[in-house]
Amino acid sequence: MQIFQGLKSWGKTFLYVVVAIITQFWQLAGVVVISLYNNRPRECLFLLIGFWIGRRFFGDTYHAPTMVICTIITWVTFYFLTSGVPSFHISITMPCIFGVLLAFALSTVSGLIERGKKDD
Repeated sequence: MQIFQGLKSWGKTFLYVVVAIITQFWQLAGVVVISLYNNRPRECLFLLIGFWIGRRFFGDTYHAPTMVICTIITWVTFYFLTSGVPSFHISITMPCIFGVLLAFALSTVSGLIERGKKDD
């Protein structure tokens, strides 16, 4: 009986990982399409690099209650960031700085939400 419970648990974990990989790929594909629409693929690449570095440094970031809301927030955020960041010809470091600032902002929001949950 324990073997079947272990397989059932492993199956749920495997399914969760597969769904997470697919949704992350879908979100990243949307970000790439948005960067191409804004004609800023290089800026978006450096923005993503800065965000990933900042996320490692600042820790946990905000997670929306559902995957659909998370995807919408991601796409809207990257639309405004890629259209608002200065051109790559002006500054190479600005997209990285914007990415780190995005990670910092999302980490701060996550901390405030967690603190609010503990106070309740």
